Amino acid sequence: WTSLQIEHGNRILNEILPEQHKVHHTSIVPVDLDELISIDPSEAVRSEEIVATCESSELQIESYRGAGCSLLQPVLSYQLDTFDPGNWEHNHLLMTLFREEDRLMREQKLPDAFGMLIAVN
Repeated sequence: WTSLQIEHGNRILNEILPEQHKVHHTSIVPVDLDELISIDPSEAVRSEEIVATCESSELQIESYRGAGCSLLQPVLSYQLDTFDPGNWEHNHLLMTLFREEDRLMREQKLPDAFGMLIAVN
């Protein structure tokens, strides 16, 4: 996680997320890169290089769209199952988290953590 993801994620965990939804973590702690690769070798640990690598490989990027999750992923990782989709209070809390991430991204305080692209040869 970036320092901004950690800062905003910890703020959300402290100020917004109730204890019942903090079953895995109460603060954002970055995972060691070597540990992450050993746990999940498919993880895109250098994902910021993907677009440049495609372009240097003479692939043409037809379209790129950001997909958010800079705040939601570190806050909700391993904790999403504490939310009941039939509980309107849980849904309201999730909407609050989505809105906060959207606000931070619109204010350019957080970038997209995920992206989608179409590249052609």
